[in-house]
Amino acid sequence: MNQPQKLPQIEVGGNLQKSLEQGFRLDLKKVLSESLQLTVKNLGVMLLAGIAALGLMMLVSSLAISFAESMGFMPEQLDEEGNPVIFTKPMMVVALLIGLFALPPLTAGFTMMAINHVVGLKSKATMVFDFYKLTLPLATAFIVPNLLSGLIMNQDMITGVSLGSLVYIPSIYISAVFAFTMPLMLERKIPVFQALPLAAKLAHKNIGQLFILHAIINFAMLFGIVTLVGIAFAAPFAFTLQAVIYREVCGIRLRVEVNQDSDKPGTSNSSDDDDQDKGQFSA
Repeated sequence: MNQPQKLPQIEVGGNLQKSLEQGFRLDLKKVLSESLQLTVKNLGVMLLAGIAALGLMMLVSSLAISFAESMGFMPEQLDEEGNPVIFTKPMMVVALLIGLFALPPLTAGFTMMAINHVVGLKSKATMVFDFYKLTLPLATAFIVPNLLSGLIMNQDMITGVSLGSLVYIPSIYISAVFAFTMPLMLERKIPVFQALPLAAKLAHKNIGQLFILHAIINFAMLFGIVTLVGIAFAAPFAFTLQAVIYREVCGIRLRVEVNQDSDKPGTSNSSDDDDQDKGQFSA
């Protein structure tokens, strides 16, 4: 059987090194319009992946709570009226651990699905489960910005000074600064402790536009959560918009293969190649 002939990689969109050295500028109207169109086009597979991910999270939560109860870690607590207390400290600890180790690989799956979509490739709903082998580095990438955001959101408890709704501004800023971390790890295979400072350096090449786009993402997610049904569109839109931004700023590398039996070219995301060298960029 003839093996597919591998041709040199092609890069779609921007260029990571150029963006680091010269900065970048985005056409906000074009980026938002394309993100909406791609979200609608790929909404079905993203929703299937979302349902599967939700099912997994419910299963993991149920098993974790059952295990914690069997070990005596979560004794039943009653309020003054004799009703069970749901949000106890042990319950919050279990929820935190589930969120830290179960959620980041799923987020990575949605991220790579969206990256495939913005370069015209298809993805399967099961792709959302493909990144549990990277749980520890993904958890690290997940916890750094969320820890910083958590400290800012709760700074009134630390400093005694309340900023009111202004507290969302630094939170959006942090989400914009570290937004490139996960795709750099997945698509470029850059180690997490290189990806974090690299993402921050890259974001500050045009933090103004990134802040605006991430403010839109945050408001879209807030609207989706408030309306419940809206989250079915807001979440895929958020992943797609971030993937479009990543493509325009960093570029997405594709590996072109020609099958000698059919002479039909095909493309695949270069991140699928396990033997590919890790990207080396100085932060």
